[in-house]
Amino acid sequence: MRHQDPRQAQRTYDTFHMGRSCMDLYSNDVGVDFVHIKSFAAYVGGSPTNMSVGCRRLGLKSALLTGFGEDPVGDFVVHFLTKEGVDVQFSPRKPGRHGCSISMPFWEEVMAFVAERGGL
Repeated sequence: MRHQDPRQAQRTYDTFHMGRSCMDLYSNDVGVDFVHIKSFAAYVGGSPTNMSVGCRRLGLKSALLTGFGEDPVGDFVVHFLTKEGVDVQFSPRKPGRHGCSISMPFWEEVMAFVAERGGL
């Protein structure tokens, strides 16, 4: 039996990332106290999640292994990643679990983190 030359093997993915995913909420109101923030912009977060999106935007075939809560945060992250073209087929939805979100207000060019962790 002849083995295929590894240099000729077809790759399914260029990058495969594993780890935390969440929803980042960035304040649209710079320099105000947290209680006075009126709106946030939502993005995905977590280093492996950001890497998956960035690599995909650069044209690489990207996949992510993580877990998503069965909640609106999980819905948001899955929708965002799917729209970006990141393969999430290896990332299960976890019944009864909640995703996490990170809120980031900005004060005079300084970012503060207010984390709400889910049960993943």
